[in-house]
Amino acid sequence: ETVGLGGFGEKGGEEDDPVFMVIPSPAFQNDLDDFLRGLQYTFPNGQTFGGIASTVSSLSRARIFCYSSSNSNNNHDNDDNNNAWSSPLPSVYGDGCVGVALRGDIRVDTMIAQGAKPVGGVYRVVAVGRNEPGSGVKRSNPVNDDAEVDDGSRSTIGAIVLDEAATAEEELGYQDQDLSATGDDENEADAKAAKRAQMAADYAKARIPKPPLAEANFLMRRLSDDDQAFMRRALLIGLERGGSIGKTPNELLRLAKGEGHRFTVRQVASAGMKDGSVTFPLGSVDVEVGARCRFFVRDGEFAKKEVEALWTGYKKKELSETLEGKDVSPVTGCMVFPTLDRGSKLFGGKAGYESGVVSTFLPGVPSISGFYANGVLGKLDGTIGGAPVGPNENMLHGSASCYVVFRSKTKRPFFSPKQAMIDAADAAAAKAAAKAAELELAAEDEKRSTMSKSSFGS
Repeated sequence: ETVGLGGFGEKGGEEDDPVFMVIPSPAFQNDLDDFLRGLQYTFPNGQTFGGIASTVSSLSRARIFCYSSSNSNNNHDNDDNNNAWSSPLPSVYGDGCVGVALRGDIRVDTMIAQGAKPVGGVYRVVAVGRNEPGSGVKRSNPVNDDAEVDDGSRSTIGAIVLDEAATAEEELGYQDQDLSATGDDENEADAKAAKRAQMAADYAKARIPKPPLAEANFLMRRLSDDDQAFMRRALLIGLERGGSIGKTPNELLRLAKGEGHRFTVRQVASAGMKDGSVTFPLGSVDVEVGARCRFFVRDGEFAKKEVEALWTGYKKKELSETLEGKDVSPVTGCMVFPTLDRGSKLFGGKAGYESGVVSTFLPGVPSISGFYANGVLGKLDGTIGGAPVGPNENMLHGSASCYVVFRSKTKRPFFSPKQAMIDAADAAAAKAAAKAAELELAAEDEKRSTMSKSSFGS
């Protein structure tokens, strides 16, 4: 049919959920949220994934390329229609968004790894919006404020307080994880017990509502040197997603069970030095009073565990589908879109770590490809084995990896270069064996003919 969106939706196929791979330029980020919301509104059952085009340095400008049949058709109005559609012209853009719309016998599963380790306890938001000077932390819901104030207040956390029940539940999940681990000696157990005791003493001081910036400064002094160094550079806060009732509170255990992420991690855009409030990028999220949140830091070791847990949960979901009697086609390909801060920088200098994990969990996949992006696009939990988990919306993830798994819906055979080479080698071997058999048979016939002639001659 077509490449790009030219003619998309004009020739039936309405029963197929569309899949969009989009690659916007960095300058398009101002319009990206509206674009993603528009795609989700127009195609509520569709899927969107991709990455923001990256550059070799901050001094260079990204370029995106598009070979669109619609462009070709517009530029060849006087040509035959078939020739116009078959001769796409390349276009180069410094701003905008290019993409490919897929439909038909294709199923795409997507997942996203955030690479963020939770630190400290679980908190509840008790005030949103910036606090007026001298008013403490009394401001709550800015619904009745004017529009100008509300636009900034709805993305701002004014004060938080420790959620003791959620924190205790989280600690219980970590204890279960420790009990399931092997090889812990007595010294490690004592160290963990001492750490929990210290955390309990710290949490006792967090029962009073505080501005999030003040609580972050208090928490930072209890962290390791590496975690402190990261929190000084960037402040990450995760807001709890809905649909967590009855699910494992521990983040890694949730992912390993295929239950999806508990928190959506975002980087704080600005902080109020006077009132200690923190503000996310405007329009990215609406903070509500009573929402749970916690602090996060980037950590390579945790990121490794997260990637492995994410793929473990994916395989469990896939196995569950098989046991339920559903037809699960073999995986035909996989794409990996990591952001520029991942790769060997995050995984301790080990190159190709994520693609290696993919190869381990998908040993029969003939192709793994992708590129480093300035940000990845998609739903946080994607499809997780074809089944959406919890509230899911398309969004930009500034530091993450997006995994995209392709397969057929109908178990249709697919072309595999590796299998094609094997088949070609087998065919050549069979042909050589047949040729050798023919030569051997001819030689045998010649021998018998010679013996017959000798017998008649004697």
